[in-house]
Amino acid sequence: AYKDEKSKASRNEIYFSFCIPSSCSHEDLKQQLISLAEIINHDFNETILTIDVDKKDCQIREEYKVSTGDAVFIFIASLCIVIVIGCSIYDMITRDDDRCMPKVTGKWHDLFLCFSFPKNLKKLATKTTNEDGLECLAGVRVLSMFLIIFGHRCMFTFGSPLINPIFIEQMYSKFEAGVVLNGPMIVDTFFLVSGFLASYIILLTLRHSSNALKVGLIYVHRLIRMTPAYAIILLFYCTVYMSLGSGPFWQERIGVERNRCVETWWANLAYVNNYVNTENLCMFQSWYITCDMHYFLTVPFLVLLLKWNALYGVVLIVTIIACSILVVGTSVYLNNETPILLVYTKLLKDPVSNATFRNIYIPSHMRASPYFLGVLTGFIKYKLKHSTFKLPQWLTRTGWFLAIVVTLGTLHVGYIFYMPEFKEMTILSAVYAGFHHFTFALGIAWLIIAVSSGKGPWIDPILSWKPFVLLSRLSYSAFLCHGAVQLYTAATLREPNYASVFGTIYATFGDIVMAYTFGLMLSMFFESPIIGIEKLIFSKNKDPPPLQQDGRVTPVIKLSPIAARHTINNIKEGKPALEGQGSNNIMDTSDKHVSVDDTGDHSVDDEDKTVIVHIQES
Repeated sequence: AYKDEKSKASRNEIYFSFCIPSSCSHEDLKQQLISLAEIINHDFNETILTIDVDKKDCQIREEYKVSTGDAVFIFIASLCIVIVIGCSIYDMITRDDDRCMPKVTGKWHDLFLCFSFPKNLKKLATKTTNEDGLECLAGVRVLSMFLIIFGHRCMFTFGSPLINPIFIEQMYSKFEAGVVLNGPMIVDTFFLVSGFLASYIILLTLRHSSNALKVGLIYVHRLIRMTPAYAIILLFYCTVYMSLGSGPFWQERIGVERNRCVETWWANLAYVNNYVNTENLCMFQSWYITCDMHYFLTVPFLVLLLKWNALYGVVLIVTIIACSILVVGTSVYLNNETPILLVYTKLLKDPVSNATFRNIYIPSHMRASPYFLGVLTGFIKYKLKHSTFKLPQWLTRTGWFLAIVVTLGTLHVGYIFYMPEFKEMTILSAVYAGFHHFTFALGIAWLIIAVSSGKGPWIDPILSWKPFVLLSRLSYSAFLCHGAVQLYTAATLREPNYASVFGTIYATFGDIVMAYTFGLMLSMFFESPIIGIEKLIFSKNKDPPPLQQDGRVTPVIKLSPIAARHTINNIKEGKPALEGQGSNNIMDTSDKHVSVDDTGDHSVDDEDKTVIVHIQES
């Protein structure tokens, strides 16, 4: 039924299961069913019923046997849990309730605190001030993550057996459904924001640092930031994930995913999985991580060029964007590919098996334009920050109007490619394929510039909402975890879904809660400790030598930021510098000069900063 209509769900396939004794094999069952089918076909004088019993879909109720891979995952997870619990207890024992006391120091102490759950959770929940107005990025990232989870929920729900397949079929004929059908475009928001932050942060680093940019350390930091959490999720997919459930679709969903990961996990960790063995892509969403890594490799050099000669840098970035647009359009035109990922039911069941997904949707050179637009946007924001130029009112209004029109227009125009009469419009397909990622991201780029410049007072409070700031720090972890949650629900399905708007939104909220809960655990037990260790290794905040002036050695005291501020206030009021910071630490500074050097890491909260206080004779 509907064999040649992509927008129609198949009505001629029926899935059902039998519970049979262990003495029977799948071949025994298959032969019995074929015999029954032959009787039916004979009565109708034609073949109307065919039977298929695949061995890989059969499951045996037996005691679970722990494999070597399972044991490795369980050992690593258990070890991390034990270490975090132990270090958390250590943190609570050694913590001083009087925050004005001098900080306890020591390499081992600092190492143990890297694994402290309370400390890492406090860092996660602390809202830092941002003078650049970029708190809005938190809302952009979180809302985009919510939409991505919603889109993947639609994929798993509508790609599974439905009681009412007509629901999804009618969506393909509704213009207003274009926002949902073009949902994959939301990923471009992440590319844009990632490119923006990469260039903007490196530009600020170059401005505030007298040293040359250490490109190697930037790459090391990126690998440490991205890879460990990614690796533990890949190990989970390859090992214990398969043993956590069952169902008629368990082998078809989880089994296939596990086999793909066992075969190609190395391509994921080498960040080449969107080019190598793509028909066996492990973790359907992992292509984004690879693209992001590829683009990031170029950013330090582009930023250095922008600092050396802004014109040359801008021209090169624009050229990269233009080349990406041209390559996509040319490929679609010459190979007669579809310009967008058409989310028909066959693709929803297994996107990795779709040629457009592998050839157009996931290769890095096909998705580069939003990221490098983000790099350019970061440079524009940097120049605006360090100039007196203010966006005039007419430009602000025009910018908002064009941003809304271009962004929503790009989303809706894609609907025409679901219409049968536009199948042969190859030139239009090529133009749209090349430009739609860029034009959609262009609207988001304006939003970032305008809101961070104070030209979006009606939306800034929403995007800068404190819960969004907290959740935005879990975006990467939630991105890694949400696919496993949704895939599990599809694999354990035992009856057809009833598709509806409310039901899909309801399920999405559950996905969001589960994804961010598991993401929090991933962050606390794996991601945050490793990032903390990296900071210990590469941090410049080492104990400074005592100051020497006129042959006199002056003492150095390391205090928390609160203690340092308290010290300065005491000095201004003519009180002992450390008064109120413990009875044993009162120091008369009436005849001494006190200077404070803030050497902390401004990317984290105040608790992670160290303030050095030099006290010397006047």
